[in-house]
Amino acid sequence: MSILKHQLRQPVILLSIAVIAVIAIGGIFHAPINRQMHRWKLLPEPERLTELYFTNPNKLPKTYTPGQPQEVSFTVHNLEYRSMNYRYQITQSSQDGQQSQVMNTGAFSLGHDLYHTAAVNIPTVNLGDNVKVEVKLINTNESIDYLLKKEGA
Repeated sequence: MSILKHQLRQPVILLSIAVIAVIAIGGIFHAPINRQMHRWKLLPEPERLTELYFTNPNKLPKTYTPGQPQEVSFTVHNLEYRSMNYRYQITQSSQDGQQSQVMNTGAFSLGHDLYHTAAVNIPTVNLGDNVKVEVKLINTNESIDYLLKKEGA
């Protein structure tokens, strides 16, 4: 009986040693293998993006009076997997796009998966009965906009 137990233990011990060896080798070579697979584009890369949206879209103004400032509030969410320096520009343009004026500019830095909310006052100018206000992130080419109707038009 003891010979049978000894014969059964030997394969179990060898199998255990083999499993431990595979785990150890995998742990040692995991990083180089992973890097090479990324270089060969065999593993998926994280999607890099920036979210830009109006903080309170239901509270955006519908009309404007030339010369009266308005507040534009927008939020940026950095999902670029690195810190980013963002530059923004707020522009008002005529309905036909023939006239446009930069109303405000700014910049800020943001770490990965962090949010930045900006509340910016913009002076409105008379560019016609219907105008577009655009918030643009210069370095990501993201933009959002809304339309305004001139008060009394």
